[in-house]
Amino acid sequence: MLVRGNQVEILRQGTDWEDWRLGIQLAINGQVKTMFDLHKSIIKTTGDGTPAYEELLYQTANSLAPSLPGVPPASAR
Repeated sequence: MLVRGNQVEILRQGTDWEDWRLGIQLAINGQVKTMFDLHKSIIKTTGDGTPAYEELLYQTANSLAPSLPGVPPASAR
């Protein structure tokens, strides 16, 4: 799909669980973005699968820190 002139690919649609859609992941212009979750109340406001929903996914993915490959380091002890 094309959003704001950017090629957006949904890599993972997410899994619906209770009031959440968990694990949504996009690639924007070929760059994999960090996974994120959305509360279903937000999805209900935009409408699932609508252009407004696609815009919401794009804005959310773009607002997060870049996705880093590999396993994150362990926390300091």
